Amino acid sequence: MPGSLSIEERVAYIQNLGNAEIALYSAGPIASANVVGGSTVAFLDGMDGGLRADVSNSTLLAQYAADIAYPGRLTGQRAAWNSEYIKALKNVGWVAHDIKYDTVRLQTGDCADTVPSDAEVSDISTYVTVDKLVIALAAGYLTGEEHGLFVKTIQSLQKDRDALKVFDSKSKYDDQAGFQLGVASQSGNSALLKMSMYKYSASQNISGSALFLIFGTQQITFYAAHQTMALDGTVYASVRETVKEKLGANIKQFIMSIKF
Repeated sequence: MPGSLSIEERVAYIQNLGNAEIALYSAGPIASANVVGGSTVAFLDGMDGGLRADVSNSTLLAQYAADIAYPGRLTGQRAAWNSEYIKALKNVGWVAHDIKYDTVRLQTGDCADTVPSDAEVSDISTYVTVDKLVIALAAGYLTGEEHGLFVKTIQSLQKDRDALKVFDSKSKYDDQAGFQLGVASQSGNSALLKMSMYKYSASQNISGSALFLIFGTQQITFYAAHQTMALDGTVYASVRETVKEKLGANIKQFIMSIKF
């Protein structure tokens, strides 16, 4: 809950974060989506620029905080990393709402142990690649407009070599992958964020992009958690400058826009 921590405790949490080697990229004024490390955040049309900056900075700080706590997030610590990521968001003013989980197991490309009913896909072999699976799962969680932007962001990321290089540098390790894809919108003066956190392990090392892997005949276990959050603007206003100072003091690179 927003009131569970005092302002002083929130500021102290941010200031006490250590250092982590992670590239943070900042969007230009007309960007519709950003990539930062192994995450993307897309913004619906009409979202206030100030709110968009708050969403970008706070989610960057959360990734930064989780990497400090669990630097081995792709080697057996992904669940703990996700928990720390959400904790960091809460600590700067995000309020968590519903969370939903999906589990899909793929073997020999067309055999499924578990297919979530809300994925609305009858034949697991139609997924073919990770991005198609992610898009199918998101259809059961996002609205039509949100899903359209979600798809556009993925398609644009695939064509943007610079942004994809940054994304892949933080989203895979040997035979494991983990990344976050979010869609942000505005409700009154507040920001809403639907963030999906994905993890999968493969029977072979991931040689290409983690998001565009072709399943082929290898065995893959795929997990997805979808978290809806709302930003408490009053709380975040009290820590906004501290967040900026923390990112500025420890990060040398900027946020990168995905070219649409």
